[in-house]
Order: sequence, then structure tokens, then C-alpha cells
Amino acid sequence: MHHVTVPRSPMHDKIAPKIKKTSQSRSDLTKENILQAAETLFDESDPAHLNARQLSAKSGYALGTLYYYLHKAEDAFILMILRRREKHFSHLVEKIEGYPSDQPLKGLLNIIIDSSFDEYNRMNQRSFFIIFKMILRFSKNPLVFDDALSVLVPPFIECQQRNFTGTFRQTEPMEMLMLLKTCFAMIRRPFLEQHDIAGSPEHRALALDTMERLLSQR
Repeated sequence: MHHVTVPRSPMHDKIAPKIKKTSQSRSDLTKENILQAAETLFDESDPAHLNARQLSAKSGYALGTLYYYLHKAEDAFILMILRRREKHFSHLVEKIEGYPSDQPLKGLLNIIIDSSFDEYNRMNQRSFFIIFKMILRFSKNPLVFDDALSVLVPPFIECQQRNFTGTFRQTEPMEMLMLLKTCFAMIRRPFLEQHDIAGSPEHRALALDTMERLLSQR
């Protein structure tokens, strides 16, 4: 069976599962419906439903149809969470690009943290953990998961360069990517661990302090 990467932005090209290539709009609609069903199951906040039979029931397609397009049912949930992540990162790009040059770094960090917390708080933490484990288990190179943050590097550096408050640390692209990986791990890790601190004011304060230490001019 011939497969190619599902059409999407390049943020997760190195980690996204494959989906069967088709040239018919009806087939494209089927694939979209499957991914929508995966997202609905995810949003229903019952981790036990993240499986092939529930995906078949929710999408209205037989198991054979699912496996015609996907190597395995888990691929639908992985693709769904990656697509949500890409949408979130695209939103952050817009916020960074539009950040006023006369405002200090802390204001931008608050925007990034609030947006990220909103995204994670919409998720069932157990369901997110299960899908994250799917990514680690089935991806050929799960270590590139956070390479998608590279999409934030150019707008963040541009924001640094045009800002005149003296609060932004000036960095090179590779350094910025490594710093962002650390910052976003600080935000994500408590949610993945399903820790009581996740999403709390204490977590927010710790995340902000870490990001300020790494990204501010001190």
C-alpha cells in the first residue's frame, strides 16, 4: 500500500504518521472526517475511548475503512494532536509578530503562557498523556517533537530586534530554538505528569520566572 505524508504545514514533517494518498475529493473528506472524529473523542475526555473501535463508531466508518487510510488507528489521534499543536503555534506566531515594539518582554511572555495554558486546560490531561505516549512509541524519531518550535524562532528574533525597551536578550536562531524548547517544556511537563500544580498560579509563576531568566536582558 502506497502512503505519503498527510497534507499539512511542515512543522511536524519529521514526526507525523503517514496517511494514504488519494486524488479524489470524497477520499479527502473521509480522511478529514476521521480526524474530526479523533478530535471529538479526545475532547469528550474519556481516555478509554482513544482506540480503533471507538474511532470507527464516532466517525461512522468501518474498521476496514480506517485501516485503508491509516497504518494504525493511533495515527489518527497523533495527527489530530499535531494539527492542534500547529494551529496553536500559528496563533503564537501572529501574537509575536504583532507585539508592540514599545512593550517589555514580560508582556509577551504572559501572552505565550496564557495561550499555552488555555490550550492545555482544554485537554483531558490523561488523554493528552496517552497520545503523547503514542507519539513516543510509534514515531521513528520522537526527539524531534519540539523541533516544531522552530516556527517561532524567526518572529521572536525579529521581535527582539525591533523592540527598544532593553528587556529582550538578543540571541542567534539555534540558541533561540534551544531556549524555547526549555521554556515550553516548563509549560507542558506538569500537564503531561498530571501534577496538581498544572495550570495553577504557582505553575504560571514558575513558568514566567524561567522564561524571563532565559530570554530577558539582565
